[in-house]
Amino acid sequence: MDTRKKTTLIFLLMGFAITIANASAISFQIVQTDSTQDKVRASSYEIEDTLMNYFFNAGHIVTNSVTVIANDSDKKNDVYKKAFNEAVDGQCDFLITMNIEYDVNSSTGPDLSLLSNIKEIYWEITEINTGKKIKTGKERIGKVSAIDDSEQGIQAVANKIASIINKTIKSIQ
Repeated sequence: MDTRKKTTLIFLLMGFAITIANASAISFQIVQTDSTQDKVRASSYEIEDTLMNYFFNAGHIVTNSVTVIANDSDKKNDVYKKAFNEAVDGQCDFLITMNIEYDVNSSTGPDLSLLSNIKEIYWEITEINTGKKIKTGKERIGKVSAIDDSEQGIQAVANKIASIINKTIKSIQ
């Protein structure tokens, strides 16, 4: 291998190493609040998948805990503690918890993956080293247009939230 190829290869490997060294390790936990369901909704999985893809594509190392249903504060606290401990064990930098609250009382498709079935999404970022909650947020869904009342609408909201979270994480590093 000639000197120019070796030099190019070294610079590429250094660039890759620097990228990996600067990546944050993020763990997230999705909690579904929904008294009408005893199984996780497809839309909760859609949000989980969108977050996983967003943070991976943003250059983070990403893992998550299993999406769960929790309708009371004691169960939510237990889920948070377990997710936090998993993030510690996984040597993550941040834990993102996201609570998706559903309201399908007036829905025309309560079992469908519709944005209008989601009442609000509450999220928080916890720094693992300190255990400190560094930012919280809430996205109220409200009235949804027919064109946004779909999986694409759910993805758009999840991407919007992920962007806000990502900016917060980048501002800390």
